[in-house]
Amino acid sequence: IFEKKVSDLTLKGIPIIKNRKINGAILSIPKIKKETPILIMAGGKGSRLLPLTKKVPKPLVKLSDKPILYFIIQKIIKEDFENIYISINHLAKQIKNFFQSNDNFGLKVSFIEERKPLGTAGSLSLINLKNIENIIVINADVITGLQYEKILNYHKENRFDITMACMTHKYQVPFGSVIVKKNSFQKIKEKPIFETLVNAGIYVINKNLLKKIKKKNFLSMVDLINKLVLPKKVGIFPMHEEWMDIGNKENLLLAREKMFQEK
Repeated sequence: IFEKKVSDLTLKGIPIIKNRKINGAILSIPKIKKETPILIMAGGKGSRLLPLTKKVPKPLVKLSDKPILYFIIQKIIKEDFENIYISINHLAKQIKNFFQSNDNFGLKVSFIEERKPLGTAGSLSLINLKNIENIIVINADVITGLQYEKILNYHKENRFDITMACMTHKYQVPFGSVIVKKNSFQKIKEKPIFETLVNAGIYVINKNLLKKIKKKNFLSMVDLINKLVLPKKVGIFPMHEEWMDIGNKENLLLAREKMFQEK
């Protein structure tokens, strides 16, 4: 095994020997950490999961033997991101202790402490924007197979102010739907299926938009997007990967069942 310095990288490799001469090498190229920070929104009260979240913050509710937040962090590590922000408010100390007891998982972790709830976008005003061009924002109750680099590249290439990951959601009316036009019966559609794009709780936001968020004011991500003057600056990233919103009891049980089946 040998090492060779190439620019700022040290390549490790195994030489290929043929007739007692070096005939090549199998190189191991080290992974380059991605600089774009990721903000995990972990400050909510988790009202839909009560009473589970009365004494435990939603991100620390367990899926199997590990909390939701653990799986989110492992995905971030796997994708080679290292700069992490965590917005915290409800039972914040428990979330801090979770990271401290795990040595921050080897990541560069900064906590954004909301003295009062600031909403899903308001906490962005507390981030130091120095050396930040874009930031990936994810809800702490979302588990997904989406590669964050894909939506980041799409956002950059199209120069959006904000890019929102969206899923196609289908739902079926359980009854016959009566179609009426100008008070006149037209026809009956038996249990029609409708589909719509839904917000997946994953965003990429650029620095210019972050600068416009007022300091320490309550602001939801929905209001931030709806108030943009130029809708064309909002990117829609359609995703087809696995996605689970674990913010309510029904979905939490489904996620736990899935985790159990995969063991």
